[in-house]
Amino acid sequence: MTNKDLCSLLKDLDVYSENNEQSKISNACLKLLNMGCSNAEDVLKKCIIALVKQDQYQNIPKLFEQYSEFANDVEKFGLLKLYTYYRSNSVELFEKLWHELVPNTEELLQNDSFTGSDRALLHVRAQFCYKTRNYRESLAIYQALSRTNQDQYDSGFELACNELAALSVLSDVPVSSGIDVPSYELLLNEAIAHSLANNLDEALQVLERASGLASAEGDESNLQLIMLQIAYVKQRLGQNKESKRILLKLLTEVPSSSSLVPIIKTNLKSMEELSKYDSKCNLPLVLRELDVKRITSMNAEKYSPYQWDQLQSNIILLKLFSNASIKSKSNMLSQAISKYSTLIDNVALEPYKVQAKRLFRFMVKTIAGNSLNNKTFGLLLISMQLQLKVKNLNSAIILGEQYWNKLIESSTMNQQARVISYILLSMYEIGYRSHSTQLHLDRVVETFSIEAAGEVYEFWKFIGFTLLGHRRLEDAKKIFSALINVQPSDRLVRIVANDDDFAIAFEDSSNIEDLVADVDVEDLIKKGCTPFITNQKSVKASLNKVTKKKRVSKNKLPQNFDPNRTPDPERWLPLKDRTNYKQKKKLTKITQGGAMNKKIEQSLDITKQKKGKGKKA
Repeated sequence: MTNKDLCSLLKDLDVYSENNEQSKISNACLKLLNMGCSNAEDVLKKCIIALVKQDQYQNIPKLFEQYSEFANDVEKFGLLKLYTYYRSNSVELFEKLWHELVPNTEELLQNDSFTGSDRALLHVRAQFCYKTRNYRESLAIYQALSRTNQDQYDSGFELACNELAALSVLSDVPVSSGIDVPSYELLLNEAIAHSLANNLDEALQVLERASGLASAEGDESNLQLIMLQIAYVKQRLGQNKESKRILLKLLTEVPSSSSLVPIIKTNLKSMEELSKYDSKCNLPLVLRELDVKRITSMNAEKYSPYQWDQLQSNIILLKLFSNASIKSKSNMLSQAISKYSTLIDNVALEPYKVQAKRLFRFMVKTIAGNSLNNKTFGLLLISMQLQLKVKNLNSAIILGEQYWNKLIESSTMNQQARVISYILLSMYEIGYRSHSTQLHLDRVVETFSIEAAGEVYEFWKFIGFTLLGHRRLEDAKKIFSALINVQPSDRLVRIVANDDDFAIAFEDSSNIEDLVADVDVEDLIKKGCTPFITNQKSVKASLNKVTKKKRVSKNKLPQNFDPNRTPDPERWLPLKDRTNYKQKKKLTKITQGGAMNKKIEQSLDITKQKKGKGKKA
């Protein structure tokens, strides 16, 4: 940002209140406007500035509509309206007004200098882009403002901090602050960017420098932020004990009303194993300990977009397995989980096989009905994950193929289609379905264009190397030839695209060393890639163990053995295994009405029984 806040960029309005009586100013201005004063335009400006300083953005659009006869003047009220739309989250109104003020943003950013009004507009646009997660444009604006800041109109330190804030969510951009100032705020943003890029050791070194500077200046609030980030980096490095010690200490030092408390509690809970199968795990109690009501009531602007998403997703998943009600909101996760909880009676108790069958049937009907939206896509991913959980790969592939075919029929390769392509190609590889892979690649290549390569570079790079793995050299060369024009600095793509004999280059094993020269194996393992390991286990003979020989007993002969006669060869066999062995027949119990043999009949005939002494016949 600038040396002053965005409100002070409107200093030409000459509206200042040294006694912090903004409410009195706004009320007085509203009375003057209702009375029909002569200088209504100036009074309206003063009223809006006072409302902005009070953070009452919900009342400002009504004033714009009520006094539209002079509020529609873009030159006088453009910046005010733009800032109001940005703070009130009016995305459509902001975009519409921005295109009226700046028809071509890229052309404006290429200028060698900016006027004061242009810089103010770009500051608002950069903050809006960061808020709406358009981080690349936000980064480009801050880089342009830093490049044209020769007159020191803005604070170079603040520009560098905001530039690193945008870098902290872009993992594919090299981390560089552009300014060498020993500041812990700048170092904190740089460490966050390193953490995202998985440079954890470098991030920890930068954070230790930042903590030293913050403690030297006695800035407790920023020191707590730095220590929280140190605990996060240590946890990712596997140093859970040290991380837990820092978090517990912060929990006693940070005020209970601070926005850091939910993050500290969440990070502490992440070190515990929470499972619905554990009888000792009480998920409703976990929700109470995290103070969910307070988190949901807090303003999202107090957190970064990544932090807010993580907090909300954790709450949704804990509510799901606690069998609590989940409201469907604007994000895809809440919509999908809300529908999922209504389809399943009790997610915590219902077996996964039953859940997988029910979701499979529902998704087949939904896809056939052409109701494709964000909620359906989120539910599709959950359903596919459930099929894989119960080891039903075929059902997961069927759902992915049906949804992907519907998307391709209605539109081109959008973001959802690209995600499903990643998943399908991975499942084809797991199931050894080379024919399905070839068919899917055929349809993906049909949607390729030079414009598409510029829009989603990483996806088409992935498709290009997948084609190489299946010896589809002509299709791969077509894609790499377009990719080299998008990012000429990509060395791996440049080697592939500029090779004269493309087919021979990848048939020849001597070219492999050049292709993998820049591959960092340790970094790939840190990011979760598993190395190739043979399944055959080598048997190592232990030197300490002595193999015991089996004892073979000799056949014993009887004492009165006649050497002239050969013994019975079956004498050493068990009785039941000998040929002359006859098993005794057991007399079965005869029930009333059952069949019996003659011996049993004779035994029951009383006339044939012998008479005993003293007994009557």
